[in-house]
Amino acid sequence: MKVGDQEILPLSTGEGKIVGDKETIEKLIKNGQIPTVFVEENPTGSEFGIEGITSPDGRILGRLLSADRLAGDLYKNVKSREGKLFEAGVNYFK
Repeated sequence: MKVGDQEILPLSTGEGKIVGDKETIEKLIKNGQIPTVFVEENPTGSEFGIEGITSPDGRILGRLLSADRLAGDLYKNVKSREGKLFEAGVNYFK
């Protein structure tokens, strides 16, 4: 995936959101630990629309959206545009 790529994924949380004090969020931004953000809407109310964060070394990714809940013809009202996140992760560690 490249900066600016978008994907449409299911949201399966009623309470999950990313929060933090100003210093923590600024540190995540400065360190490049925010790989994904919500576009147009922020359905969870996460700080700055943050959807996912990584560990400082980039090897651990935590996301609110559920890329693992995609399958062909599963969602009739939304065309999913799933990126190549899992494929890219596997290729990174090869």
